[in-house]
Amino acid sequence: MIQLTQAQAQEFDDLGFLILRHWIPAELVARLRAAVDSAIESALEAAKGVPSASDFCIVQSEESPFVIYVEHLHRHAHPASLELAGSPQMRCIGEILCGEDYLVAYEYAVVKTRGDGERVPWHQDMIHDRRFRIINFGLYLSEATTSEGALRVVPRTQKAAQDICALEADPGLETVSIEMSPGDVLLHDVMLVHSSEGLVHKHQRQVLYFELRSLEHLRNNPRVSPEWISARQRLKEIEGAAYQRKGLCYEQLDEVDMLAEQRAIENVYGLRLGRESGRYCSPQGGTASHTS
Repeated sequence: MIQLTQAQAQEFDDLGFLILRHWIPAELVARLRAAVDSAIESALEAAKGVPSASDFCIVQSEESPFVIYVEHLHRHAHPASLELAGSPQMRCIGEILCGEDYLVAYEYAVVKTRGDGERVPWHQDMIHDRRFRIINFGLYLSEATTSEGALRVVPRTQKAAQDICALEADPGLETVSIEMSPGDVLLHDVMLVHSSEGLVHKHQRQVLYFELRSLEHLRNNPRVSPEWISARQRLKEIEGAAYQRKGLCYEQLDEVDMLAEQRAIENVYGLRLGRESGRYCSPQGGTASHTS
């Protein structure tokens, strides 16, 4: 039985992160990687034409476009991403750390490609009152090593808003580089200070992120509407059904079921969810808050 133990939950609360090795089956990881690869290829092809608003953040570096971020993941990676969200591997984490009625707030992909120049500086994803856990579930679809894009963290910095500039300037700062393999999952508290460097030799690093929050937190959050909560609860049901039929080819689905999935996805993505501010070191000096 797949389960997160209380000892692991305590380790997460102590350090601000938890590593789960070989947590997601290789077959599902392969399907997710293929879906993300296909989405990136299509986005880059489209980027050669007239620029338009999309779910892809594309940067130009040395005359080549690179996708660095894929928003609204279920639009581009389902049914595999729905299956992942409905899997016991994710649900046991949400239920233990955020409660049985937890919901996913965002799902997206972060992509590093050799040559894109994308170093992620030290930061906290968001600042909140810490009455409830808010967790990033990060599934690695690619290898990440210390010299090639691994996440670096400052353990135990999740308990309060940090002076990021002071941390960056501290020569004795104690950091941990977290090496990951495809199928590994890294859970990190959204207030844990972390960063990552760009790639030097490897072609690409892909990580899928799902942000998990408790229902009680969401109901008491002025940025969240009751309509959004209802839409996410319906999508959670769809995700569970997607996991249950994991052995069935998507093309074999009844047309009514396919439309229901697509409708549930678009209902969620059509509703705005206000995002809390993160903290970075401002280039002008001093720690600044930014909305992610």
